[in-house]
Amino acid sequence: MRKQKTLLAFQAVKQLLRLDAENPDSHRCLIKFFHKLGSMPAPLTDAEKLVWSVLEAERPSISQLQEKTLSEANKVFLGKHEVAEMLYTLEHTKKLEAVKLIEDSCNKVMPMNGALGPVLA
Repeated sequence: MRKQKTLLAFQAVKQLLRLDAENPDSHRCLIKFFHKLGSMPAPLTDAEKLVWSVLEAERPSISQLQEKTLSEANKVFLGKHEVAEMLYTLEHTKKLEAVKLIEDSCNKVMPMNGALGPVLA
């Protein structure tokens, strides 16, 4: 948020989550956005107060953050995505299954609103 356009940045984060909430980059943007908000000074002007009230009203709608701190949300995300690594650690014979879990979780491309999938080379 170089230009301090908080609502525009929030809109971009929400769009990322709609596209693929399980993508690590989406998660990183979500956590960084709310961490940045937490480090900003309290709103002083009426406009700033209005922006903060919108953000406070919208935050519960983000399923990853419902009733959780940023640290808790991050731990939940990491826990879900470490399954493949632990599967391979515990059972070396399931390497192919672990690799498939990782590939499938990072490359989910679903057509949204008539958009086509990835371009394959």
